Amino acid sequence: MNQHLCKYAVLRFLPYRETEEFVNVGVLVLCEELGYLGFLLEKRRSTRVTDFFDELDTDVYRQGIKSIEGEIKRLNPKANAPVEGCLSLAGGAPNMSAAFNFLVRPRKTLFCFSDVRVVMTPDPSTKLKELFAHYVRRQFAQPKEYQEQLMRDAIQDHLKQWDLSKLYQPLDVGTNIYRMKFPFVHQSNAMSVRAIRALHLNLRDTTEILRKGDQIIGGLRRIRDGGALPDDCLVVVKSPKLGNQMREVAQQVCEDLEKIDVQTASYSDRDSLQAFAAKAKQEE
Repeated sequence: MNQHLCKYAVLRFLPYRETEEFVNVGVLVLCEELGYLGFLLEKRRSTRVTDFFDELDTDVYRQGIKSIEGEIKRLNPKANAPVEGCLSLAGGAPNMSAAFNFLVRPRKTLFCFSDVRVVMTPDPSTKLKELFAHYVRRQFAQPKEYQEQLMRDAIQDHLKQWDLSKLYQPLDVGTNIYRMKFPFVHQSNAMSVRAIRALHLNLRDTTEILRKGDQIIGGLRRIRDGGALPDDCLVVVKSPKLGNQMREVAQQVCEDLEKIDVQTASYSDRDSLQAFAAKAKQEE
């Protein structure tokens, strides 16, 4: 399959140039070879942007993104463009290149484009969607496994800071018929006596929270019933930031963990984590 050279730039919302903080809100792609100029803008999930700049009037972003869209569409797109956000400009590639360069020019406004980058792809339209998913929707960060890896990395950094990391090693804990991997386990006399693991519950809805909780609780209960659960077990929980009902459901999961003799601590509660982890020094 033939590869085609594309140029692209990421649209940024930067309301306060004094702090240089910005949020990626769109992508513009040009493929001169195929006569393609495509764009996608973040319009459906505007609260993700406005919540970041919570002191800003929400209409500032919504009106601004409409203005950017209008500016792009004024470049004479054909009415029957087959793909949303795709422009087919009269005049061919030279006109498209001029339009692309005009759009990504340096701006002293609330919106500006990143430096122009290049990528090879057989399908510019598909690549546009991939770039949008990566830079704007951050799909690489959405899987729960990725979020829990970030939590594990943070816990590891804390243990290093407290000079405790050498006391904890990753280990599969369980019985002959069921095992669960713990990233942080302290052993004494070849016995697992203290264990820490992360649980990401900042999910999309209450069903996902309960499903994830049931999965972890069920596994820990099975290990406990088999007599293989460490005497001291701590689950560090990252709960939802928004939604009273979602926070209540996450708290319910924590209470269910404590019913099977598993301690819980908030991801933001470093003192509780340190106090729990430091007990390993006393057992040496």
